[in-house]
Amino acid sequence: MKQYLMYPVAKLRLRISSFREDARGSLSMETVLVFPLLMWAYIAMFIYFDAFRVQSTNLKAAYAVSDLLSREAVVNQDYIDGMNQVFDYLIASSDPTWLRVTFVRWDDNDEEYKVIWSHSTRGKPVHTNATINSANVVNKIPEMPVGDRAIIVETHMTYQPIFNVGLGQLSLDNFIVTRPRRGPQLQWSNI
Repeated sequence: MKQYLMYPVAKLRLRISSFREDARGSLSMETVLVFPLLMWAYIAMFIYFDAFRVQSTNLKAAYAVSDLLSREAVVNQDYIDGMNQVFDYLIASSDPTWLRVTFVRWDDNDEEYKVIWSHSTRGKPVHTNATINSANVVNKIPEMPVGDRAIIVETHMTYQPIFNVGLGQLSLDNFIVTRPRRGPQLQWSNI
């Protein structure tokens, strides 16, 4: 009687060991297990490369806008809005952007920056003497001689990757300081 009971157990052990040693179909199983990881890695590399490309293009466009402003003598709100359109064109993105231009001078008597004028696009608040001299802004402005003036161009773009690979939405902000090239003053016109 014991011999009949041992036979199914021995047969089961034999089948399990032969299944464990059988290598047929292992390549297809490895492919099924690894392929999703390979696809995720490929898509993640594409997304990270695209984010660095967008960041680089964003910075170059901000410098271009700053350079255009530094060559002007008089600007107005239409000009600033047009510069935002130029920025949008240069970055070639449909993501939301804004632009803020502030003209400042260094006042040695008060030892702080004074805002001559500040204007922005798309509802962004403008700078005041208090905000331009706040710790997070004043540290970005280089030291200037007494009475020297500078154009500060700030740009913002929100970058949303097309696939979620752990990167998430990025805020690409630039802060460019440029001296005016056409004399000491960039004038604001209400016309």
